[in-house]
Amino acid sequence: MYFIILLVYWFVFKYYDPIGLENATKSASSQFFSAITEPFYGYGQGDRTQSHVAVVEISDETLKAEQETWPVSYHREAYWLRHIIEAHPAAVLVDIYFDGERQGDSLHAFDSVLAEAKELGIPIFFVRGMATELAHDLPPVLAPYQVYSGWETEKSNMYPLLVSAPQDKGKKYPTPAFAMYSTLCEGAWKNACKAGEEFEEPLFVRWGVYTDPLQKIAFDGESGECRDSHAGGLARLFRAVNTGAHALSGKWEPPEDNRCFYALTLDAARLDALSPLTKQPYTDMLRNRAVFFGGDLQAIHDVTTAPAIGQVPAVQLHAMAFDNLITYGAGYFHEASRFGEFHIFGHAIELDNAEALELGIWMLLSLVLVRASLSDTQQGAEHSGTPTHDERKAAFPQQPESAQPQTAPSPLSGLKKIRIKYLVAAALAVSGFLYDSFCRGYFSLTVLIFYVLLFLTMICMPVEFETQTYTMKIRQTLCVCSLVYCVNELFLHLPNADWIGLALLWFTVPEVNEENSFVKSTDKFISEKFPCLKKQR
Repeated sequence: MYFIILLVYWFVFKYYDPIGLENATKSASSQFFSAITEPFYGYGQGDRTQSHVAVVEISDETLKAEQETWPVSYHREAYWLRHIIEAHPAAVLVDIYFDGERQGDSLHAFDSVLAEAKELGIPIFFVRGMATELAHDLPPVLAPYQVYSGWETEKSNMYPLLVSAPQDKGKKYPTPAFAMYSTLCEGAWKNACKAGEEFEEPLFVRWGVYTDPLQKIAFDGESGECRDSHAGGLARLFRAVNTGAHALSGKWEPPEDNRCFYALTLDAARLDALSPLTKQPYTDMLRNRAVFFGGDLQAIHDVTTAPAIGQVPAVQLHAMAFDNLITYGAGYFHEASRFGEFHIFGHAIELDNAEALELGIWMLLSLVLVRASLSDTQQGAEHSGTPTHDERKAAFPQQPESAQPQTAPSPLSGLKKIRIKYLVAAALAVSGFLYDSFCRGYFSLTVLIFYVLLFLTMICMPVEFETQTYTMKIRQTLCVCSLVYCVNELFLHLPNADWIGLALLWFTVPEVNEENSFVKSTDKFISEKFPCLKKQR
């Protein structure tokens, strides 16, 4: 009976969420875990990351320096694009709005630039907009190069790789980042990535917070209060802990004007200039990189929100999604695939793999804990010949705790055992950190062993600690978070919001020994009203 009540509780908590507790908690927890993960993105990847990506931005400072107004003339945009092409990038994506022909300003200004890109063998794409009937195709000059961008998703930081077009719903078309990735993997970068890999589920974008080492050149030697990717393990760990602590306290807010982007970012006004540091054109930094050319303007406000960073222009989102594909390949973090659909009382319930795994693990652990608790209670009563806790409470409701028989603790029991376990766990934690510092690999089997040991330490604590303090539940919840978080980073690669529910639901499981708990109270009520079901408990 207890198991059935837990199952109903999970169902109501998961799908009906009466006061929005689960959605709010999962969203906040997902943001928190994303924030503490970001400092480690790209750590230990060497030249596989950052050096492959660059962003060229048209900002308000660009318009001021060029004495232009928005919208910029097509001739000026073609001029900037020509400088990008002449830098011999690996591929170019243009994320700029084109509203058709203008009086005295023709889109044919791009003809010679597109011809030059074709001659040099440089793939080029232009962003069209959402794949809906309301969004029009790009003008004929640019239509052959268009890719769809813009989508509706319930989860933040989700980046679909393929979308259906309104004119051909049976066919999937690549979105900007995936179009760049698949094209380069089939051509210039075929030795660095595999074009035949399976990419179906939307990508969960992991954001980096440390800039490209060449960003100092783009800033003319100034750091701009940005740290580059040469930051070591201690610096990254401190930033993660600091961000996490502020996020938990509710005091942390993303900066309003953050220029510390993960991808190398160059202002369009410098495309025809020389760097005072290197005495070479700024465009030299774009060579052999996938270049994303777009706007970062207050007038268009085409932005997205990144955890622990704040609002970033959409062109940075495309660049970051592309970098995720280069970094992880087919093992990218993705939305959980569909497990199945069930019909209950006329309502269709969709279950994805993450939710199915969450339900299975949670119910298994619930059964184990319930059976263990009932077994301990029965064995204790049989061996001692004394009534159970419930029977004693019914017979002697006013009996003080001091009158109850005391058992002498063993030399190595209780807190002493726990201290030893914590010392071993701490030793493994230090070993894991040192291993990662030398090998520059954030997650390792050593860290996984540490999390597993921490998990076992919490679970194996004496029952009396669990019943005396509510803090024990929080500690167990943090332990499960650590374990599942590590397993997810190593193997599952699911969004944090998809598995955090497991830890939240786990928070209700240890209540089996609490007299006034929701589940146990419900179980007792049903047993009293329906005695025939009592044996099934």
